[in-house]
Amino acid sequence: IAVYMDHFAANILEYTDAAKIVKMIKSGFNKDQKEKILQSGESLLYHKEQNLQKEFYAKLRAELLNYESVLLFGATNAKTELLNILQIDAKFLNVEFTLKNTDKLTDKEQVNFVNDCFYIS
Repeated sequence: IAVYMDHFAANILEYTDAAKIVKMIKSGFNKDQKEKILQSGESLLYHKEQNLQKEFYAKLRAELLNYESVLLFGATNAKTELLNILQIDAKFLNVEFTLKNTDKLTDKEQVNFVNDCFYIS
């Protein structure tokens, strides 16, 4: 399985004979919400953002439970943050994780990237 992600959304891509996007998971935190919360105060923003990020990563964790190998890729450090969470979870002790830095990719570019990664492997 492969996950293209940033802090706001993640595409789950499966690879059998070719990659395909099978699911999108969105964070409850987005730019519009950030602006709205900023009007209430910066302290509130930080706590709200942290809670929504935890929920987002929990959704991703649940999606990845049944896989032995996970490719996390994307342009931000969100993939590293997720990996740090998963590596301390006993349910992921036997999962092989691979991290790849990429530029921001369109859906088609994500599919091509995963096809290239699995074809080369």
